Amino acid sequence: MNAAKPWLLHAADDMLCWIVEAVVCFVEKLCQFLILAAAVALAAAILGLVAASAAIPVPLALPSMIGGATIAFAALLVAKILCELGMCRFLGVLVWALKWSIVLGAVLSLLLASAGSIFVVVVCGGIVSMLIRSMTARSCAIPHLLGLP
Repeated sequence: MNAAKPWLLHAADDMLCWIVEAVVCFVEKLCQFLILAAAVALAAAILGLVAASAAIPVPLALPSMIGGATIAFAALLVAKILCELGMCRFLGVLVWALKWSIVLGAVLSLLLASAGSIFVVVVCGGIVSMLIRSMTARSCAIPHLLGLP
C-alpha cells in the first residue's frame, strides 16, 4: 500500500503540471490574439479616417472609425488587465497599426485621388516617426511591418 502512494502523488503532480501549462499557454495565446485584434482594429479606424477625409465614402468610413476604435480600446484594455501589457508593447501596437495604415492609406488615397487623404497619411507618418524615436529612447523593439505587433 505504501508503494502506491508515491506513484499516486507523482501522477497528481504531473496532472497538475499539465493543467497549469495548458492554462498558461491558453492565456499566452489569448494575449497574442488580443494584441493582434487591437492592432488590426486600430488600423481599420485610421483607414476610416483616411477614407473620411476624401469626403466621398463618409457613410462607409464613419462606422469603421467608430467600430475600429471601440474594438481596439476594448482589446487593449483587456490585454492591459489580463496580460500586463507594458509601454513598449503598447507603443509597438500603435506603430504596427500606423505602418499598415500608411501603406494601405496611401493606396486608398491614390484610388480616391484625394489631397485630404494624402494629408492624413503624411500626418500618420509623422506620428510613426515620433513614436519610433520614443521607442528607441526606451530601448523597445520596433515592430516590423510584415511581423506581428
